[in-house]
Amino acid sequence: MAAATPAGRYRDRIALQAREEGKGAHGRPNGAWRTVDTCWAAQLSARSLERFAAGQQQELIDMGLAIRYRTDISPDMRILWRGEPFDLVGRPTDADGNRRELVLLCTAGGRNTRD
Repeated sequence: MAAATPAGRYRDRIALQAREEGKGAHGRPNGAWRTVDTCWAAQLSARSLERFAAGQQQELIDMGLAIRYRTDISPDMRILWRGEPFDLVGRPTDADGNRRELVLLCTAGGRNTRD
């Protein structure tokens, strides 16, 4: 039997958000974001980059978060971490295959197109 993940590892409260139904004139989702659930998370990594694009300076933030294992997270959701929205990049990953913890890769900044 695999050992449990220590609860003290999860120090940040995050909100899992999903888009409400609604489409804009070009077929893109435009519904409001609603909080589906909140949970505790551990920050695994963070990287901040600055770039110059579209005539302005942009800050990009890439981050990895770990949460307890669950099956209701999809790539079209987003995370609110410390009040800031982060898009999920790809599917959540069961890092060790034991269904104890999920790793969420998140991004904010210039690539965040799902406001």
